Amino acid sequence: MKVENSVYRINIFLSLAAIALVGYLALIRMQPYSPPPLSEKRFKKQSNALLKSGYAFETKIFKTRQLFGQPIEGKPLSPEKAFVLLGISLGNRNLAMIRDTTESKDYYCVEGDRVGVFKVKQILKDKVILESEGNTLEITQ
Repeated sequence: MKVENSVYRINIFLSLAAIALVGYLALIRMQPYSPPPLSEKRFKKQSNALLKSGYAFETKIFKTRQLFGQPIEGKPLSPEKAFVLLGISLGNRNLAMIRDTTESKDYYCVEGDRVGVFKVKQILKDKVILESEGNTLEITQ
């Protein structure tokens, strides 16, 4: 009788604990988390530590990366050197494989597709004609 009574009490205790846990989780879920506000002293301490670490104004980040798509060092590539014709396949649909050296991308395209800012106007057996804003560019192998 004592064993059954203690098992009954344990079951009731576990059931109440589970109900309390579910209620607590539901309460937390309804209230979005907001971090405690930073005091002015703590804010200054964190911002000074960030500035001392050097990540805020490190100039070599800007020297080694290509911001805005232009190479930092050297002259920008001319459109003739920016694209390399890798191959042409003639058939029902003429296909061309073009490599954009400025973005290091390969394009598998048909007439009407876009290669960077250019549109493929025509694919012939030995060259591809690209067009952009009235300017034409011929790529040969």
